[in-house]
Amino acid sequence: MTESIYTALEKRLKTIPELKIIDWFANQYEPSEEEDFVWQTPAVFLEFAPCVWLTTGENTIQEALMTLTVHTVTDNNYADSKRFTATQHLAIQRKVHKALHEFTCALSYIDPNVSNQTDHVLLNELTRVGSESDHVLNVIIATKQTYTAQVFDLDELQNNNTTANVDVILNIDQVPKYTLNTN
Repeated sequence: MTESIYTALEKRLKTIPELKIIDWFANQYEPSEEEDFVWQTPAVFLEFAPCVWLTTGENTIQEALMTLTVHTVTDNNYADSKRFTATQHLAIQRKVHKALHEFTCALSYIDPNVSNQTDHVLLNELTRVGSESDHVLNVIIATKQTYTAQVFDLDELQNNNTTANVDVILNIDQVPKYTLNTN
């Protein structure tokens, strides 16, 4: 994934004041027997599935169909009166979904120095395509929501401050299909 796309998603999720952590997914909530959690909840972890990047025409801009799984994690320690209930967890998950569903942004969303002449679509309409609930009794509740969106790698444009025309059309037949691993 590109720095710009990650930054745009992070900025969008920071509009949810309850979230204490927004981070790259790296199996944070499955500690070994010797480890404790080293982060606070509610937390959101962003997991990017592999994607195929296609170069569009003569431009150096590449585009892809991104699949993003958003892991929403809250405490579920029954010994702690401050724990999140399932209803509270689902309320956080709903806020995450509300922030991300149909989210579209241009490069100017993360870089205020981009002018109208050099602005480009960065992420085109996140759409939720799946969800998975947690049914394991544990010290945390973790749910997953999966989204897809057409994305553009504009990091080089941002670094070079150059322009290019981008058509926001992706032939879905050119993009390999990925399945959600529910293990």
